[in-house]
Amino acid sequence: MSHEIRTPMNAILGFSNLLANKTISGNEKLEFIDLIRHNANNLMSLVEDIIEISKIESGQFEIRNAPCHLNSLLNEVKELFEEELFRRGTNSVKIYLKEGLSDTKLQILTDGERLKKVLSNLVGNAIKFTDKGYVEFGYDLNSKHELQFHVTDTGIGLPEGTEDLIFNRFYKCSNNDDKLYGGTGIGLTIAKHLVRYLGGEIWVAPKASVGTTFCFTIPFQKIVAPTSEKIKLWPSDSINWEDKIFLIAEDEEDNFRYLEVVLSLFNAQIIWARDGREAVDIVSKRDDIDLILMDIKMPKMDGYSATKNIRKISPRIPIIAQTAYAMPEEKAKAMQAGCNKYITKPINYNDLIELISHYAASKKEVLR
Repeated sequence: MSHEIRTPMNAILGFSNLLANKTISGNEKLEFIDLIRHNANNLMSLVEDIIEISKIESGQFEIRNAPCHLNSLLNEVKELFEEELFRRGTNSVKIYLKEGLSDTKLQILTDGERLKKVLSNLVGNAIKFTDKGYVEFGYDLNSKHELQFHVTDTGIGLPEGTEDLIFNRFYKCSNNDDKLYGGTGIGLTIAKHLVRYLGGEIWVAPKASVGTTFCFTIPFQKIVAPTSEKIKLWPSDSINWEDKIFLIAEDEEDNFRYLEVVLSLFNAQIIWARDGREAVDIVSKRDDIDLILMDIKMPKMDGYSATKNIRKISPRIPIIAQTAYAMPEEKAKAMQAGCNKYITKPINYNDLIELISHYAASKKEVLR
């Protein structure tokens, strides 16, 4: 696991340092930024996998079923990996998608994010072990009226007797060749657990002459008509917070700077508290703060304690917890402390603006 963390970190830190070199050309800087972004995404994916397996193994995992556009989801997975192969400059591997049902508007009831995670883990795994040929994935309706998915590759195949072992945590397949294959060894473990939570089974198809085929099922719960409308996001040009004062409690300067830049785009006035104690002190001296973004892990006084103290001073001011903790009990703890809502780091730009808009009316909105 140490290797998988240090490898992207090495690229991120190395290229970040090179960006400060004045002899680096503009094109090289753009290349380095792309490499930093790519490795940061890889590192974030690893962190998410670790959090996911921790939730699963501690029994703190939830499935959230909702309408899901099946064919659109599969096409998203295909495009994701086509872009990845293009970025690598790989032309020797092709990706094919087989849609078992031709209805482009088909919706099923399932946890779309978890289904996408299973497919991404399996397709990513297939590409990793395929140097030449193709990876095909798709689905059909089987005899039990279940959706049966498959991911087939023309890669190195599995050594005999490992069909069950590969789903074990941290198990890494070795085919006794000279090539080392990266990975944490938990992707297939996560896929196995997710499939079972979704109500299906996963297995390796009987060994073929070339490559490997993974199969899994999920219940086919077709939605005849859409049951919900898409949420309309606030367009940025309709928001003006020039009459709003937001307090950001955040000890990490880079994280504060990101929030400051984003919120300043909408003309908000920003106050910075570098720890929980300073946040409480500011609120005790001012009555014009419209909203607080409260980091949870801070020195001197953490976000939980700061929120409890602020609630004694101002019971009604909206407080949004910004937390790197993704466990349900941590989110519940933030709400119990008095936060109105929470947002998980890394903070998505659109999610942040939409969430704040719920608690802080825009001046343009008021004037309408």
